Amino acid sequence: MLAVRVLRVDGWSDAELQRALAGTVRRIVRRLGPLTGRPLGGSAALRVVAELAHHDAGAPVRESWPAMTAGGLAQTTWRLRRWPGRRTGAGHRLVSRLLALPATATTVSLCVGPRAGADPAPVPAELTVRLAAWTAAELSAAERALRRLAGDLGADVRRLDGEHLAGLAATLPFGVAPAGTTSDPTDLELSLGESGLMVGTNRHGGAVTVRLFRPGTTRLLLVGGVPAAQLVALRALALGARVVVQSARPRRFVRGVGAPGGAVPLIPPGRPVGGAPGSPLQPLLLVVDAGPVPPSPSRRCPGGPSWWSGTSSPRRTRRPWPAPTRRSCNRSTRRRRRWPAQPWASVARRSG
Repeated sequence: MLAVRVLRVDGWSDAELQRALAGTVRRIVRRLGPLTGRPLGGSAALRVVAELAHHDAGAPVRESWPAMTAGGLAQTTWRLRRWPGRRTGAGHRLVSRLLALPATATTVSLCVGPRAGADPAPVPAELTVRLAAWTAAELSAAERALRRLAGDLGADVRRLDGEHLAGLAATLPFGVAPAGTTSDPTDLELSLGESGLMVGTNRHGGAVTVRLFRPGTTRLLLVGGVPAAQLVALRALALGARVVVQSARPRRFVRGVGAPGGAVPLIPPGRPVGGAPGSPLQPLLLVVDAGPVPPSPSRRCPGGPSWWSGTSSPRRTRRPWPAPTRRSCNRSTRRRRRWPAQPWASVARRSG
């Protein structure tokens, strides 16, 4: 998410500022090159801000001295006071390592500018990190990992005690000017386009991912039978998703099916999914093992929500399904190697 802000200057009208902002946005889109960037409308921008803040109307935001709660999550905000040393080059992957912290959600905000005319001083830059977890113990573990990472890189971070609401605003795309940090993070490496659910590896050994969860419903046609569906469901559980299996042959799924919060629900075809709707932190994966799923919009996620949900339809044979069913799917994948005979048990043994 990229936010651009044009500062008001005396003598400039609103129309001139809007033209300057539009020209800046066009130049940024060209500079992004092969990356796909598009402006967001008002409703889409509000939805993104709410998702980034983990906002839930039923769980009000509350701030205490050491932390804050929003959307049922305990959250703390941190500000980088000293950037990693450039001599070692250890800080170029700072953002990637921050996003890998053991938290339920990690938000990293980098605000740069504005440059004061021809001033040769470094451009002001400020990096803010927000950690979110379901429990205080999980949040404490993420904070310890953050302090350890900063110490290893030679950086310094400070928790914004008593200022977490201001820290929350700093991690949202509002274009707030930096508070006073004056380092220029020109050597930061920002990796994009590698997130998603891993479905295999390519010929170079790299991960092949599928964006199964997004603001909307994703339909996936999976050719590989029940073992392939079990493996995809297990990896979705690892991403924090809620998995529901809708099958006319439950005995094929019941062996070893389990999740950290209890057993994976097995329901017959046609029964509503029920439960909480999908959300960015806990999306819903519905595995439909009952033949082709009708492409009707009302059946995008039978009995469930249409936002932050995915529907996976496993099929053993490679013979084509009817064209309307294939066209109704957003993704299709098939196995190219032997799947584990009991993926639930094999992955459980590896994880201990």
